[in-house]
Amino acid sequence: MNHKLKKILIGLTAITVIILGLGVLLFNTILDPYYFSMFPYLVLIFMIVNAAFFIFFFHSMKKTNTQFIRNFMGASGIKTIFYFFLVLAYILTTPQHAIPFSVTLLVLYIIYTAYDLYVTLKLLRRKKEKNTLPNHMSN
Repeated sequence: MNHKLKKILIGLTAITVIILGLGVLLFNTILDPYYFSMFPYLVLIFMIVNAAFFIFFFHSMKKTNTQFIRNFMGASGIKTIFYFFLVLAYILTTPQHAIPFSVTLLVLYIIYTAYDLYVTLKLLRRKKEKNTLPNHMSN
């Protein structure tokens, strides 16, 4: 496994551990009446989906810019649709926990998307720097 990808996945794991810890703390204290048993699984689902996204993203960076953009947009769309169907399925099967589940999913989506954006911009900046050669011949 590539060193950069490994570092990204370790960061993703660290974020997941922090979220699980804070979530358990909050759901055992302040938000106790809103706890739903799917919470730890929801966090793990986000971790797995985002890890798969990063692996796919990392491999698609080696392709041409047009193929990369197509792959990136497709993967982002699939990820968003997956989260939509996850919310829909959970709300239809357990409507009594619909609001805590939806709010938790929204918070997780914002946190993981922020990390996705941070990593994506960092990797794209590096790719751009590699593709831009200094022009010593101009003068």
